[in-house]
This record gives sequence, C-alpha cells and structure tokens, in this order.
Amino acid sequence: MRLDDVQELAALMSRLSVNELEYVSPQGASVRLSRGLSAGAALPAATPASVPASMPAMVPGAAVAVPAGMGGIFHRRPAPGEPPFVSLGDVVQEGQTLGLMEAMKMLLPVEAPAAGVIAGIHVEDGQAVQPTTLLMDIVPEERG
Repeated sequence: MRLDDVQELAALMSRLSVNELEYVSPQGASVRLSRGLSAGAALPAATPASVPASMPAMVPGAAVAVPAGMGGIFHRRPAPGEPPFVSLGDVVQEGQTLGLMEAMKMLLPVEAPAAGVIAGIHVEDGQAVQPTTLLMDIVPEERG
C-alpha cells in the first residue's frame, strides 16, 4: 500500500467525520487508522435527530427509526436527476430500498426495516452520515 493510498483514506475519514477506519486492499494489504481516541476512551454519545416542526406529533415508540448503520454518504436518489427512492408520506414495504449508502466507492442499499408510511426524512441527498445518524422514520402499518 502506498503512502498516497493512506493519505486518501485519511482524507476520507475527515470528510465522513469518522474516528476509525479499517481498509483491506484487494491484494490483502491492510491498514487501520484512528484519530483522537486512546485505548479505552469512550465514544461521544449520538445526538438524537430533531423532528421538523411541520411533522405531526407522534406517540413515543410509534415510529420505527431507520439509522444509517454505517458511515458514508447517503443518497436518496438512484442517480443524479432521478426522483428519490421515497418521499414523506410514501407507503413502503419491509425490505424496500429507501436509499443508498456510499462508502469506499461501494453502494449498499438501505432497506425499510418494517412496512409502513415514511413519517420523517432527516438527511439530504448526498449528506455524509455516521453509523448512528437517523435517516428516516417509518410509522408501521396497522395490522388487524
């Protein structure tokens, strides 16, 4: 692994605001980068996402949170200029793609953990997120 590669990974860490990154190249070389943490140091607690004032009040526990699950860039659209995967008020099925996470030039789908209605979207298209960032809220559909 070249120094340029390590510097590029360090720049990615800075852009994504992550404190640790581990990378294994296709050739098997690995590097682990960390900053600002000593062994045994506690990570900062995640701050809860705020609910926009335009959203109706919901009963606590009624919505299913959709966290990022990993650090990267969240894409609400399949490609530039195309409509978003979902919008506020859309009805979604469990497993439906809500967006894409981009990390290390790979795109991974973010899937709905439950069927229901999109009640909150907390990030913009192309926004850098942490693993605990709240992406969306889904109010589960009533079953009965």
